Amino acid sequence: QTQSFLLQVVGLDSYEQLQSTLYRVYEVRYGDRTQRFSERDVDAAGRLMGREEAERLAEKRMILLKARGFEPELTALDVPQTAVYVQSNTGTLQALDAETGQTLWTVSVGNPRYPMSAPAANDRFVATVNGSSLYLLDRITGEPIWDRPLDINPSPELTMSGQYVFVPSLTGLLNGYRLPDAEGDYRGAQPWAYGSGGRLTGAPSIAGPTISWSSTNGHLFVATLEGPSVLYRHHTNGPVESRVALIPPDRLVFATRDGYVTALDAITGAAKWYFSAGVDITKQPLVNAENTLVVSRDNQLFCINSEDGSEMWVARGVSQVLSVGA
Repeated sequence: QTQSFLLQVVGLDSYEQLQSTLYRVYEVRYGDRTQRFSERDVDAAGRLMGREEAERLAEKRMILLKARGFEPELTALDVPQTAVYVQSNTGTLQALDAETGQTLWTVSVGNPRYPMSAPAANDRFVATVNGSSLYLLDRITGEPIWDRPLDINPSPELTMSGQYVFVPSLTGLLNGYRLPDAEGDYRGAQPWAYGSGGRLTGAPSIAGPTISWSSTNGHLFVATLEGPSVLYRHHTNGPVESRVALIPPDRLVFATRDGYVTALDAITGAAKWYFSAGVDITKQPLVNAENTLVVSRDNQLFCINSEDGSEMWVARGVSQVLSVGA
């Protein structure tokens, strides 16, 4: 039975990694329809088509549509790879290609009788907690890299950067465990640790160059990913129960149980704007460069101007937003 899952866009650790994992998709648009030809598509024999064949099929489709009186448009897109990691409550961790559904690998982690955390991933590794042990796997193959006991009682949600996997405790401690690199595997290294003075109320969030987390004592803590080193703590009016989001390029935005949405300068912590919905907000804001969207407890969807925090519009009867595009 599925306990948790993680959707990952591969290549976010660095520009070089993103470029190396992109693949080409050709989109043919005509009328209100779109047809896609990907270099990762397979033919009748199950072989990958490749870029040249995908382009040939797209151009062939263009010719056929023009002959039928359409005015199609052909666009070439470089698309990042996406993966889904599915964690069962029996200790099984499965990696899927998010676009095709193909199983990439399946492994058993730890003791199936012990509780499992939600998985975390970066471009190289996948991490999960079974019982009181942290397990690190190769992202491509699922092969085990190492495991180590934890000296904390872990909460069920991890967060991973390019250099650390962060494990929060149920008592308010946040530990950062160094990931292997060319200089060592660090499986026995002392973790980075920070006491929050209260129980953590939301999962740690990585946004741009920072990691942030909140606690029951009314503080939002923000640290740099490299080091790590705490930059500041921001006093909140109410508990933050959802992840912090990033308004590109350099603002953090979060919502509190008392209905406030706040945007901060990610590095200095200076408040940029406040917005009051007048009712509890427990879900993470979803953002793009122009809009910030939040859903309140009474199922109202607020669209907020990301630049100055002014209200754009309100839609009622909305319980969840899946994603926000441009």
